[in-house]
Amino acid sequence: MKKTLLTSSIVLVIIFLIALPKLGWFKPKKDAPIASGAGGKQKLMVEAIVLKESKLDNKLVVTGSILPNESLELKSESSGKVVSISFQEGKSVSKGSLLLEINNDDLKAQLQKQKYNQKLNQDNEFRQRK
Repeated sequence: MKKTLLTSSIVLVIIFLIALPKLGWFKPKKDAPIASGAGGKQKLMVEAIVLKESKLDNKLVVTGSILPNESLELKSESSGKVVSISFQEGKSVSKGSLLLEINNDDLKAQLQKQKYNQKLNQDNEFRQRK
């Protein structure tokens, strides 16, 4: 019963699809501008523009900010005033090369103080052993 019902419904759908063009549902609309040409063929009206050769300007002017696809953040181990920069912007640098020189007068003073303290402690130790 179900098989015959399914078969008959499929046959009806196929007959309906075959009859659709005969019913006139697929005829062209009368609003579209169509001109008939020689031999009874219909042609579609179009608009065209004639192109002219001209120079193309490859400049692009925009506002905004540019972000690099790679970035590097340099930090010094100690703070201080930068005395000299030993590299040029945009140039490659090798590993271990000196990039910046920082004012190190306070570090030199601390080193000298520690040397004097070491000498003083050595003298005190020498006196106490006698």
